[in-house]
Amino acid sequence: MMERVRPWLGNLATPFAKVLIKLKISPNHITITGFVFSLLAGYFYMTHHYGWGGLFVILAGAMDGLDGAVARMTKKASKKGAFLDSVVDRLGEVAIFAGIVVSFTNIWYQYIGIIALSMNLLISYLRARGESLGVDLRGIGIMERGDRMLFVVAMSIVGYLWPSHETGFAFMLVLYLLLVVITVFQRFTKVYGVLEEEITVMDPEKEELILETET
Repeated sequence: MMERVRPWLGNLATPFAKVLIKLKISPNHITITGFVFSLLAGYFYMTHHYGWGGLFVILAGAMDGLDGAVARMTKKASKKGAFLDSVVDRLGEVAIFAGIVVSFTNIWYQYIGIIALSMNLLISYLRARGESLGVDLRGIGIMERGDRMLFVVAMSIVGYLWPSHETGFAFMLVLYLLLVVITVFQRFTKVYGVLEEEITVMDPEKEELILETET
């Protein structure tokens, strides 16, 4: 879903990016700031302050969009910066979900949170591995990174408003887990399907080389 509104979000980020450029704030500084916001979100979730947690998830997401905008506008976009951004994004997700897992008093809720974090990382891995094999996964899956962050914000709102805060938050987490599992399935089948089509026209020697590389 976020892939469809990305151009609109890019236009929205432009004025803020111009301000940051005037302040001479580099894309890497924005990336690190986003990670700090993720740490704060994890802390507030851990202490059951769901509203504050959701706010800092929004701020972390904003930084995630602004670092790329500033990099493009200042012509500082690079593979090095993209690599740092990807690593920090994964660390940010771990920080947020670590706070969520620790916040639960029910061990089953904690278990669900751990599985949800694992699925998050698998979604990212599938895209990285798929694209390294030449399969474009942009827009594939109902829960891309932006969608996942929005859903976490929705979880925060429900957790804040629900009479039993932890129960409401856990209910939304179960829905979140269902959606990320679907996304994993969508990306896996996309990559596997494309590679299966390629293997049918590949000669046996190349197929054997791929299998040796994987082992």
